[in-house]
Amino acid sequence: FPTAPGSAQALIVGAALGVSLATPVVSVRVTAPPAPSPSATVTAPGVSLQVPAAPAPASATLVAPMVAVTLAPVVTAVSPSAATPSDFTLTVGGIGFSGATGLRFLLNNAVDGAVSASDLVVNADGTQATARISVAPSAAEGDRIVQITTPLGRSTAAGTGGNRFTVE
Repeated sequence: FPTAPGSAQALIVGAALGVSLATPVVSVRVTAPPAPSPSATVTAPGVSLQVPAAPAPASATLVAPMVAVTLAPVVTAVSPSAATPSDFTLTVGGIGFSGATGLRFLLNNAVDGAVSASDLVVNADGTQATARISVAPSAAEGDRIVQITTPLGRSTAAGTGGNRFTVE
């Protein structure tokens, strides 16, 4: 998309490469100089971008090595999302639950001992977990953050909506 007579720009953002929003992405902006230069080339570690000097639309080629990204689990849904003090089965939906070793409830960024989980089971593709939950009669009313732990880390301690559970 030309920005001035005799120039062109290309913008490539690494988000389309399949990394999470929590992972820094690479953004490269190249402005091809006006004639007589035949092309503009930008090279960074592992990234090469060449924009030929041609009338719009010009093509660009990006060559980069494959990048493996390992993500911590992400909780997107909790069912039921609220309960009174009792024992019940909780279903947690999301991604990256394979190998999960624990499920806990955070109240004001600290583990809430009045809400506990046991018998954690994860489905084969790591997208759903179930656990037996016990909410003590002494549990304070209000929202908790459901956090699952795997060998790759813990899901976020920040409230995202889908990871909230409320004691009523």
